[in-house]
Amino acid sequence: MSSSSVNHNQVANNIFSAFRNYLKEKPCEAFSDGVDVYVTEKDRLIPDIMIVCNKDIIKPDGIHGAPDLIVEVLSQARQKMTRGIKRNCMKKRA
Repeated sequence: MSSSSVNHNQVANNIFSAFRNYLKEKPCEAFSDGVDVYVTEKDRLIPDIMIVCNKDIIKPDGIHGAPDLIVEVLSQARQKMTRGIKRNCMKKRA
């Protein structure tokens, strides 16, 4: 998989910062790109941004279960993966 564009990264960072600031001193936590989400034993994905309120699913190697919110920053180059593979992976968990 190729790296994200600068614009994609700036947008994702701005969204993450807004969530992180809003969630200060609240029970939920925001995570940015780079944290694995283990949807099932075989299905793993890495969302751009997510919020997790259930601390029990936060493990040292990633998030084990469905986050409360996932945000994907869409771009032309990564649209197929975001709308296809990641979306279908989360549907398995629902």
